[in-house]
Amino acid sequence: MIITLKKEGLKPVAEEPCLYHNDWLIVFFYVNDIIAIFRKKDLLKLQTFKEHLIRKYEIKDLGNLT
Repeated sequence: MIITLKKEGLKPVAEEPCLYHNDWLIVFFYVNDIIAIFRKKDLLKLQTFKEHLIRKYEIKDLGNLT
């Protein structure tokens, strides 16, 4: 997963091995959960990002975090 996140342009946050970011997205992952934080204006970018992950990994989109 880490290699894929880096290929998607995300950089690790120092001293936080499960946290990656770029200029429009923050991704936190732990075991089998992934949380993405983004601005509403970047929703199309997020959809493209998710499509790339879904093609590479067996992922289910469980919707918004509650």
